[in-house]
Amino acid sequence: MSYGWWKFIHLAGVVGFVAAHGTSMAATVLMGRIREPQHVAGILQLSAATVSAFYVSTLILLVGGIGAGVYRLGLPVDDDQGTVALVFAGAKVKFPFGLVIRGEYQWIDLPDAAPVQLDHRYFFGLGLSF
Repeated sequence: MSYGWWKFIHLAGVVGFVAAHGTSMAATVLMGRIREPQHVAGILQLSAATVSAFYVSTLILLVGGIGAGVYRLGLPVDDDQGTVALVFAGAKVKFPFGLVIRGEYQWIDLPDAAPVQLDHRYFFGLGLSF
């Protein structure tokens, strides 16, 4: 499957995610205005009907995004930048008051012509998130 198809699958997941999430958000806003029990029940049924679409579209979004990323990063190149191999691990921990600790590891396959030979990349960060 080509990179374009992976992007298409990812964007289809984005559209489904936004549509399902928007329906639930609109139902939440309408709940504050409507007082009739029949109308409230109908809005709740509409919101409940989109929950499965929300989760399916989220799964499609993730599969398409990960597939596009793996396909794109695994393409061979002829320059000295190399390619990122399929080994990638990361962790992100958020603490109260916006404190974030993040660490990542990448295994990189560089060609022999690279000016600096790196086989592994390690990233570690500490910051604030708003």
